[in-house]
Amino acid sequence: MALEPLEPTAGADDEASHELRIMRHRFWFAAEATVPLALISMGDMLPGMPVSRLLSMQVRTMLELLLATPICLWAARPFYVRAVQSVKNKSLNMFTLIGLSVAVAFVYSLVAALVPGIFPASFRGEGGVVAVYFGAADPSAGGVWVLRTACAAAGKVTAASWCGGIRAEV
Repeated sequence: MALEPLEPTAGADDEASHELRIMRHRFWFAAEATVPLALISMGDMLPGMPVSRLLSMQVRTMLELLLATPICLWAARPFYVRAVQSVKNKSLNMFTLIGLSVAVAFVYSLVAALVPGIFPASFRGEGGVVAVYFGAADPSAGGVWVLRTACAAAGKVTAASWCGGIRAEV
């Protein structure tokens, strides 16, 4: 996701279509991994708590980690890049919010999944497992990918125009 002008420019079709292909690829990859992740992390909200009947908390946590890692590290990478750019430009925007929220939820959950012993006993639940929030990190990135891809596909609205824009300093 390169810096974008506030208004679409003519003659940038090849670059725009290449970026759109990459965005679509990231979006569909994230969507395919987010569906099972949402079912695992939110499935117990259904009557009868079906996920807890099938999987222990430790197994669920590790499955969530496996599904969330490529989404939060690869698919959401452009959001992190744009978040850093917006901080450097002292122009906080939607990318800052998304990058920060996904990163915080993922890093906390990663630590909770891999080294739950560093948390106080009051944080631990069934089997000593600390609650994780992988399911909160992925939809944040996925929902914005829908908007971002739709804007780029339309070709008339740039991402900069709906999020306040990051202007390159010349």
